[in-house]
Amino acid sequence: MALSEELYAVLEEIVGRENISAEEHILAAHRHLSPQGAVKPPSPAAVVMPGNTEEVQNIVKACNRYGIGYMAQTSLFGMAFPGPRTIILNLRRMNRILEINEADRYAVIEPAVRHVQLKPELLRRGLNYPTASVGPSCSVLANFIVSGDHHTQHGFSRVSRYIMGIEWVLPDGEVLRVGSLGTGAGWFCADGPGPSLRGLVRGWSGWGANLGVITKIAIGLDAWKGPRELSAEGYSPRYKIRLPH
Repeated sequence: MALSEELYAVLEEIVGRENISAEEHILAAHRHLSPQGAVKPPSPAAVVMPGNTEEVQNIVKACNRYGIGYMAQTSLFGMAFPGPRTIILNLRRMNRILEINEADRYAVIEPAVRHVQLKPELLRRGLNYPTASVGPSCSVLANFIVSGDHHTQHGFSRVSRYIMGIEWVLPDGEVLRVGSLGTGAGWFCADGPGPSLRGLVRGWSGWGANLGVITKIAIGLDAWKGPRELSAEGYSPRYKIRLPH
C-alpha cells in the first residue's frame, strides 16, 4: 500500500525531503522475514528517518491521525516485521552520545549509537559497560532494551540494572521520562523518584514499536582498570588484539 500524497507530504514536512522515501529499492532493503515465514516478506509503505525526539513524536501522531502503523529500527538492528500499512522509523540519524558523566558514572545515548562509538570513548576515560558479543556495529540501546544478557557479561551484573533513565515516546505521541528523569532530578535512577517502568521496555525479540519508541537512555558505567588503548591487527572479522600481560 502506497502512502497517500497527503500523508507523505506531512511526513516530508517533519523530517525533510532527504529523510523519507517510498522508492521500491529502499523499501525492499528494509524488509525482514515475517513471523509466519513468508517466502517474500512485505515491504513497508515508506521509510522515514527522524533526527530527534520531537520528530519521532510528530511522526507517531501523524500515523495515528491517518490510521497507519509504524515500527522503529536502529542503524543495524531491528526485529520489526513491516506490512503494507506500516512505515519504518529508521533511527540511524539519532546516533549521538549526548553526555558522559564521569563523576556519577553514566552515559546518555540515542538509539543508533553503536558499540564502536561508545566503548572506545569510555575506555579512554577509564570507564566501561557490559557488552554483548554482537559486534561493534550494533546498537547499544537495542542491546539494553531487548535482551542484553549474554555469556560475555559474566563480569557484570544483569544489564537491566544498568539502565538509569529512559526517554520514551508513547504510542499516542506523548513523551514519558521514567524514574528520576521524570521528576527533573536527572538520569541517575530508573526506579524513582518517579515511575519505575523499565521492565516494560525489555523483551527477548523486542516489541516492534507496539509500545512506542525509546529515544534516549542512560546506562550506568563501571571503572575500567585495563589499558586505555588496544591495538588490533588484521581485518574484519579476523582481528587479533594483543592483551597486556
